[in-house]
Amino acid sequence: YVQPCNEYLCPRSQKCIPKTWVCDGSIDCGIGDDSDEAADCKHEHCDLNSGRYFQCADSQDCLPIISRCDAHKDCLDGSDERGCACTCSEQFSCETICQCINMSRVCDGIPDCIDQTDEKNCTCTTNEYTCLGGGCVNRTHLCDGRANCPKGDDETHPDCTITSTTPISSTILTTPGSTLVPTVGTLVTTSIETSPVTSTTTYMPETTTPTCAAIVGAQWLSEYNLITIGNLDTNSDVEYRTLVCGEYMGTQTANFAIHRNQNLFDSSLEIRYNIASGSIMNINAGSVTSAFGTVQQLSPTQYKLNGRLFGINSGNQGASAFIDSTLDAKCSKVTDDLKQFSQYLSQLTSNNDVSVPQNDAGPLNFVVHNVNKDGLAIFNLACNDVFNNANVQQIQITNTVNAKTIVINLSGRTCSFEQGNMVGAWLNGLEGRSRTIWNVYEQPLNQNTRMYIRRNLMGALLAPYYSVETSVNIDGAAAVYNMTARAELHKPGLVFPACVESIPAEQPTEQLTTSSVPSPSTLVTTFTQTSVPTTFIPSTTVTASIATTQHKLPSTTTVLPPTTTTMNYCTEEKGMNQVLDIQPNQVKSYPLPEQP
Repeated sequence: YVQPCNEYLCPRSQKCIPKTWVCDGSIDCGIGDDSDEAADCKHEHCDLNSGRYFQCADSQDCLPIISRCDAHKDCLDGSDERGCACTCSEQFSCETICQCINMSRVCDGIPDCIDQTDEKNCTCTTNEYTCLGGGCVNRTHLCDGRANCPKGDDETHPDCTITSTTPISSTILTTPGSTLVPTVGTLVTTSIETSPVTSTTTYMPETTTPTCAAIVGAQWLSEYNLITIGNLDTNSDVEYRTLVCGEYMGTQTANFAIHRNQNLFDSSLEIRYNIASGSIMNINAGSVTSAFGTVQQLSPTQYKLNGRLFGINSGNQGASAFIDSTLDAKCSKVTDDLKQFSQYLSQLTSNNDVSVPQNDAGPLNFVVHNVNKDGLAIFNLACNDVFNNANVQQIQITNTVNAKTIVINLSGRTCSFEQGNMVGAWLNGLEGRSRTIWNVYEQPLNQNTRMYIRRNLMGALLAPYYSVETSVNIDGAAAVYNMTARAELHKPGLVFPACVESIPAEQPTEQLTTSSVPSPSTLVTTFTQTSVPTTFIPSTTVTASIATTQHKLPSTTTVLPPTTTTMNYCTEEKGMNQVLDIQPNQVKSYPLPEQP
């Protein structure tokens, strides 16, 4: 005998739950059954007199009352976050909504408040740079290779190195008996405030190694906050860009790109296949795209993409919904790159040890003592020893040698994060989280095996074969097979050392003397290789045009026709694009010293 359900019977899980739990903003039917929070909640179950619902000012959407004043914009116009009583103890209080943020996020160039008031009326100190459009960054971050301002102007500042592409042909003198090699290489010229100034030209042949191809996946984890090789189902927030290479399965409201700059109109959400019908989806900055289907524009900031309603760019015009026919090929490449990257990391030799609590409860502290030639600190452990160990109370990382990135490879065909809280300055800071990657590289036991995340995971997660279900925030980029998210995905993206191309042990160089430059400047001109010999010829350093032999050679003078070489360089006095003239009478040729 089965007792009948007089309340609400979940159709898939067959659980019987109180009717008051239906449409209360929390899934109570269980994993795989969200029918108690179905799409029609916002329209068919709206009883404003019950005190359990809130209606958006600009639409008929009806939200659970818990969505009111929860610091997340669920209504397209943000009316669910207006007029909220708010107390932010020792934190910054956003002006028009109840949202508290850490003071360190105020005037940092990135809007964290939904109303963006944390980036208004910012006055930068003398030690800070004022970003275009508002926000301040410390001047130590100027020209550091990472865009800290929303528009990236801290990396295009006049003080930064100017990089241009110019083909320059030359001939390298080789050892006696070898062939002259026509080449194109990289010219690096550094000028200092002295007279005369010495410039050095170095030929660096370009090569591609298997290692470089293997780490392309790291770039995707720096560009996207979330990547699913398969499907995505979420009812929460993703702070930055999202790529869905399967279907979008979620039926409830979700918010994407909530911390991206609204002056960026490229795709913040890319969906390769079908989009489930359901409640409005909000793209807080940027556009939404699919590989196929139909687009219907309802207003400058509202679109239907394959029948699903999207609110675009938080009501600001400029972004859109559109079809991107290149998304198929992109997803195929991303899938291959991520799997190859995971395999590459898993095969790195461990260069650090860690003591895992086994019999007594205690902390699991990854102390970095060593790095490899690429600056990587590598740990190899079983996933369940780290994430599902009842004796692990805390997980932290101590980077004692300034490792560029910390790689923690986790083996096992079952893997869930059930035990231990991530603590410590490294994992609680953006810098540390951006330079930590948890690589779950093995295939799960079977297609029903899930990776459950029930503790706040900090750092990038790479699990290209796992279906991940998370009920807590992930503070870092994530690339997984499938994702069911009932919590937020936060920044930062992954920071991984760039691949260093292999080059010959020695490079031929030539030196020339020019007149002094008015003030300090640096020129970097990168140009491409047009021809590469099948066999590298042993290189020899050559001065001017004198070749090295085993015999005494008379001194020679090279006669050059009058020419003017124009190079762009930057000075504080005259600005950019000044002309540097090198005349023949400024080039000196020296004989080789006499052989004993």
